[in-house]
Amino acid sequence: MSVDDCKVEECGAAAEKDISTSITTSLREFRGLGTRKELTPEVTERLSVQAASGFLAHYLATGEYLGEAITLLCEVATLPEENLAKPGLKGIFPLLVERLSDSFNPQYCLLYDQAFAQVVEFCRHQPAGRAIDAQLKRFGLMNEQALLSRKKALRDRPERFDHRLRERIKKVCILSRVTIGAEVAITSIIMAKLKELLPHAEMALLAGSRARQLFGGDERARVREIRYERSGGLIERLNSWLEVVETIDDERKGLGPDEFLVVDPDSRLTQLGVLPVVEDAARYFFFESRSHRTEGAECIGQITVNWVNECFGHDSELYPYVSLLSEDKALGRELCQKLRRGSGRFLVGISFGVGGNARKRVSEIFEEKLVSSLIDDGCVVVLDKGAGEEECDRVNRLVAALRRKGKVVCEIDEASRPHMLQSEAIKCHVATWEGSIGAFASLIAESDEYIGYDSAGQHIAAALAVPTIDIFADSSYPLFCERWTPYGKGLVKVVRLGSAPGETTVDASDGALAAVVAHHGEIKKPRLEGRLS
Repeated sequence: MSVDDCKVEECGAAAEKDISTSITTSLREFRGLGTRKELTPEVTERLSVQAASGFLAHYLATGEYLGEAITLLCEVATLPEENLAKPGLKGIFPLLVERLSDSFNPQYCLLYDQAFAQVVEFCRHQPAGRAIDAQLKRFGLMNEQALLSRKKALRDRPERFDHRLRERIKKVCILSRVTIGAEVAITSIIMAKLKELLPHAEMALLAGSRARQLFGGDERARVREIRYERSGGLIERLNSWLEVVETIDDERKGLGPDEFLVVDPDSRLTQLGVLPVVEDAARYFFFESRSHRTEGAECIGQITVNWVNECFGHDSELYPYVSLLSEDKALGRELCQKLRRGSGRFLVGISFGVGGNARKRVSEIFEEKLVSSLIDDGCVVVLDKGAGEEECDRVNRLVAALRRKGKVVCEIDEASRPHMLQSEAIKCHVATWEGSIGAFASLIAESDEYIGYDSAGQHIAAALAVPTIDIFADSSYPLFCERWTPYGKGLVKVVRLGSAPGETTVDASDGALAAVVAHHGEIKKPRLEGRLS
């Protein structure tokens, strides 16, 4: 369901019920139940869904901002009992923030700013939000309107780097996009531009520990670790901003005001630019990726290239990149050599991970049929077990199904890899990997082809110029599919479920399978012929 098609399904038909009155009633019900200590997870789930859906539907119907819906979500999300608070977080992030962001509609950037400024204002007045309040006051941001005025000033100012400062800049702090796919698709392009523009400046990437696995081989980019608790509570997530401010303060110690820059690529660390990190806006460059438009650029990689060229000057030809650690590169090279020696010449890397978003998947039947089809075509499949227990369990079920069909599966993880590397050859139909993203990226780099759902893997593959087949199973946001199509020097094929002009479109798992297999055939033959020649 797209933002524009969002209906108040859980609240009742908009034509039959006044949404604003409904939300007022829900807020009163929530507070009454809380006073009587009668709240349950089922109640907070129902009220949170009503608040998120009602907020969007009311705005679409009237163009008016429904602040009581955000108040209800905040009050739920900050309950001390985690099981009661979780639906409020779901209402704020997946049901509201992600819908507004995934639409890539400039209008919703303004709506997001207003909603999240209210969230911040609510949190700063909670007992657990005192440090947030103190830091906001340091920046002179005393209330919700001040947050919005600051963001509007950022949006209105012309962002152009003063090239007279090139020789003076000693350090650049680049904020993380938090998710691995966006880190590759967007942040790496920004780093590439800044390394070109400022060849003597130090680059500090403020990011999670996994970023070091993807960029640890880059001598110019030092990762300064920042934790963002995507599964944490509302105030815990905002507390990551406090860590960012402290880290930037530390990084710029001893530097003059003209000797450092901060670049924010619509980072979740600043809640998409709502929260400040430096006092002087001239030192801060913000890329509002959800609204930026450039003629002829459709995917987010191309749009990022155009933004950095506009902002920092010169029409550079830039692409996403990863720079893997030497030990990870060696692992991928050795394992893939042994797989080719023992099992077959053509390796296909696959990840069925979706980052916890089940809407991005086709089905387990599709996944089993796809892997079986590739095996029947003489390929060796290198299959990632994903992140988290749920994704690993799905792959384990797939492995069990393949073994029942007589297929040989070799399971490799951090503990077993030294033993595997001692083998002269590895004979199997499928080799699974359970371990770090850096090691899996090295396996992608050594593969002949990569297939996966819309997630991190396809952006890594495209950055490595590995032929990529990207499956977009969720057709709720057509522009989202265009924006997140992988960008790189290699071949990229896109399969979409649903209707999307100009792309391969399919309606069910059998159609998806046929489309992926067809693209695979287009990739495999020339790759093998090129190797033989």
